[in-house]
Amino acid sequence: MEQASAKITLLLGQLSQEQPDYKGILEELFMITRTTKGTTDWDPKLNVEVCKTIAPFVSQDYSDDIRALIYNIYKNVLSVEHAGKILEMRIIKDPEEVLRRLTDHFSKLTLECGNGLAVARSENKADTQGSLKKHTAGPHGESTQTTDYEPEWHPNSLKWNETYQELVSSVKERKLTVTRIGSMEYVNKDEFRIAMGNNGTEVFLGLRDDGTEIAIKKMTRCNYEVLKNEEGFLRLPELDYSSIVRYMAFAEDENFGYLGLQLCEYTLEEYIKTHGNDVQRKTVVFQVLKGLKVLHCQDRPILHRDLKPQNVLIDVNGRARLADFGISRRLPKDQTTYCTGKAGTKCWMAKETLSEKDETKIPYKSSSDIQVAGMLIYYILSRGHHPFGDESFEFEYNIVKGNYTLDHVQDVLAKDLVEWMIDAEPKNRPEVEECLKHPFFWKPYRKVEYLKKIGDRKEVEKYKDADQEFISSLDKCAGDGAFNGWKHTFPPELLEKMDGKTRCYPDNTLGLLRCIRNLIHYPKEAAKLDLLMMFPNLMEYVYLFAKSKGWNNETPLMEMCRTEVSQIDGITTIVASTPKNCEEDIPLSVQESPNKLSGRQW
Repeated sequence: MEQASAKITLLLGQLSQEQPDYKGILEELFMITRTTKGTTDWDPKLNVEVCKTIAPFVSQDYSDDIRALIYNIYKNVLSVEHAGKILEMRIIKDPEEVLRRLTDHFSKLTLECGNGLAVARSENKADTQGSLKKHTAGPHGESTQTTDYEPEWHPNSLKWNETYQELVSSVKERKLTVTRIGSMEYVNKDEFRIAMGNNGTEVFLGLRDDGTEIAIKKMTRCNYEVLKNEEGFLRLPELDYSSIVRYMAFAEDENFGYLGLQLCEYTLEEYIKTHGNDVQRKTVVFQVLKGLKVLHCQDRPILHRDLKPQNVLIDVNGRARLADFGISRRLPKDQTTYCTGKAGTKCWMAKETLSEKDETKIPYKSSSDIQVAGMLIYYILSRGHHPFGDESFEFEYNIVKGNYTLDHVQDVLAKDLVEWMIDAEPKNRPEVEECLKHPFFWKPYRKVEYLKKIGDRKEVEKYKDADQEFISSLDKCAGDGAFNGWKHTFPPELLEKMDGKTRCYPDNTLGLLRCIRNLIHYPKEAAKLDLLMMFPNLMEYVYLFAKSKGWNNETPLMEMCRTEVSQIDGITTIVASTPKNCEEDIPLSVQESPNKLSGRQW
């Protein structure tokens, strides 16, 4: 206590010298008054002296940072039992004014317990159309503090763990200084910057004051309207979802805006280079579409408008999350089109946004997001290829002309889905809900059920009397007769039992489909068969044939094709169409980790 009092007296004396470092002295004074224990035993005269000395700094002549420090020092020293006596004294020229400003200040701020600094929470929500009210710095503005304070760290990330450890050890050894803005903390050094974007945007590894690892997006105030727009969208309750990156915090100072986001491990661009598992990539596609569904299925749909590999992030659990809503827009009520200037990223823009002559009135629809999402899906499944070419100079031309190739993907159903989504005509593209119902996402048992229902159609039931042209067209669609001779693959005992004396299935695709349907009469034997393994791609080719004939729009196939697959943490179930604003996925907690590590202190 004596050491603290002596240090405070010394600092107060320094404030009276000519041209001192006011901010540095006040920061140190703030830290002492906040951290010193036993303040109830302080000499009342010392409190009076502190109040007298710092009172002039509430003047408008001083910066917002300095005034914020003064108010917080008052908060610290007025918390002692002598506060009543201090307030009764005329130690300040206008104590009522100071107290009024204190009350007003603290009523608008959230007191961050990590270091006692009062942090302003933005009360002006970002306009969903992207407009931003002009910011005026005032006495209630936030300040960026550089401090030796040691906050909590709760390890979670696998990829960034070593970098955090390096940061932690350096801070402990006082080799690095922590920069604090609002409830966020980071070290402003290149080695802890994890990404850079347009318009001077930087992304740093950081911490929230409760120890949560976060990514801090830092943007200059003259260019950060998109940052405020992103904050506005991410704070919407309806976007708090497992396939969308989580909002963590927001703050601003005189020069920059800071957006705290859930820290992820990879961008999609990085992920596909190191994760070659087909199932993993298919799951990422599913999660990207689930995130897009959250945006598009609102009462007033939200258009992302900047889908690209860099704006899909993979979290510590391997889940894909949509990110970067800086140029996103919400559709006006009862409208399906949003007209604005050209937005997006080269190579990742829909045809209709490229071919419009008037670049000030580009029409954006949900279908615009869908076409770009189709490009993104192909990029994921092909491990880095673009359907409209691999050379940057040809992308836009090919998108406008509709020149594409899907040769880098072999899955028949994946190609069908991508081709549907990237259709040059916006009205021909599916809605995101239809994408999620596509058989590309069906599980094996459902594909077998589909084949059984095909085998139950009258055209297949009458296989003995079928028109030769019909038989040939089916065989041609099904891999140019790849399934002719299927009986050699079928268990002979079961086939003999099923053929019987009067029934003999033809050795073509039509006969195979009817035979599969009739397996319902032999459940024990059927349970031992893996039809999809025995006849690879049969379901896929038959689906395309049925699609060409319009069968998928008729009962009972229509019901199968209009039922969405819901994937919840690795478990797949079938659900009916989901009402707007109601998602069946269970949102994950902000920080989940496969390795639960104990909290640490910097």
